[in-house]
Amino acid sequence: MLTTRSRIAVTTGTLIALAVPTLSWSARADQPPTTDSTAPAVPTFLEPGELPPHPWSDWYAGEVGAGPSDAPLAYIDHLLPEENLWHRRHWTEYDAGALQVVMDAGDPDTAAELTAGLEEALANAAADWLRENPGSVAGWDEHCGTEAGDSSAVYSVHTAPPMAGTSIHLYGIGRVGEHVTVVQWGQMGSLGDAPVEEFRTTLATALNHLAAD
Repeated sequence: MLTTRSRIAVTTGTLIALAVPTLSWSARADQPPTTDSTAPAVPTFLEPGELPPHPWSDWYAGEVGAGPSDAPLAYIDHLLPEENLWHRRHWTEYDAGALQVVMDAGDPDTAAELTAGLEEALANAAADWLRENPGSVAGWDEHCGTEAGDSSAVYSVHTAPPMAGTSIHLYGIGRVGEHVTVVQWGQMGSLGDAPVEEFRTTLATALNHLAAD
């Protein structure tokens, strides 16, 4: 694994009821993209076979939906624009799931600003979560991005509330021109359970799709 920075943190204090990022990947009907001729074209999304292989299950995918997903992106959902955004959800027969979001920021400079904000939020995600959830454990890694696209970054975020299960999420942030994509993968587990190299390949594939559109 190529990792540039790594952090593990623990806080102590009164145990409270926690708002933990959930791993809910059930198949549901998403709102289909609009066909307004004045709207940006719907970008190409990842296919199930392009996600990191699961050892015991195939990947399945819903349709590409317009607007944000009903399952929010933990740590960064508040930064996503309200318009010119699409999503596609993926799931397995087990607890692993994934979500891809693509945004059309309108121009490369705005896309670069959005990308920088998303990356900063993910770099601070574990620390921010710990401040909101005393008595918990959290950690993060910042990994090398890919050579695809105009920019990319990969982060892993691990959270472990007291007396509850642990979760690991991988986030890939990438930009191609005015388009920004976020790919999220998650399951129960810790930092060592994250398929970082396979996920980097997935992110590169997502960026190559956008470059070909």
